[in-house]
Amino acid sequence: MKSTPSCRGRRFGLILALIMLLALSGACSGHSDEERTAPKTPPQGFTFFDLDDNTVLTDAVRSRLSRHLGSDSITQKTTLDLNFDGDDLLQTHFPELHRLNKGLNWPPLERVEHDTVRLMYRFARRNNLPFSYVELTFAAEPRTPLLIKIETQADGDAVLKGLIDKYGPAQEIPLAQDDRRVQYWRKKDDIFLVYIHRNRYAEIVYRFVIYYTDNLKQLLADEQARREKREDRRRKAGQTAF
Repeated sequence: MKSTPSCRGRRFGLILALIMLLALSGACSGHSDEERTAPKTPPQGFTFFDLDDNTVLTDAVRSRLSRHLGSDSITQKTTLDLNFDGDDLLQTHFPELHRLNKGLNWPPLERVEHDTVRLMYRFARRNNLPFSYVELTFAAEPRTPLLIKIETQADGDAVLKGLIDKYGPAQEIPLAQDDRRVQYWRKKDDIFLVYIHRNRYAEIVYRFVIYYTDNLKQLLADEQARREKREDRRRKAGQTAF
């Protein structure tokens, strides 16, 4: 039996509707074009919501983090303090981080700002996450992560147990004070540190810090190279002044 024009028209309409439905489902899949076309490589080293030392901060990455952690606030040109307790723990137990911290904060007693992008999240608990505060600092170029800081209180033990399940037993630094503990893992040169202490209200606070050491070294090297170029231009300008 031959198809009538009306049947062919209905069939064409159904095919067109199906094509439009497939296109709409792709647009609403929750991933941007940038995420869908980006090559999929497994995260390396220490991760936080699939963000690792090679992740490049893009609008798509920022949107994905906001879906998990809630709305963010953003700051550029920030300071960088790698200390986690304000005393000599870094110098004594992590000398490589101490040297980096001195280089990033030279000259001393001055406010040294870096070409960075910092994302801060204070509402992760609204998404049923155990974090009271999350801070991610990236180099402005090449937009890779430098430092991740996370704080929690009552749920800290559960978070720590999850980290041990993922990375294995942590190394522990013996401290004289009973109300403080420091545990950490190493991968390549990167360090994932857990600092457990009591705040001024005698509440236990868990601070988790990921140091992407190679990226921090690269930031310092780039800054020193730019500083030397500026000084060289000034010297040349002085030589041609007379």
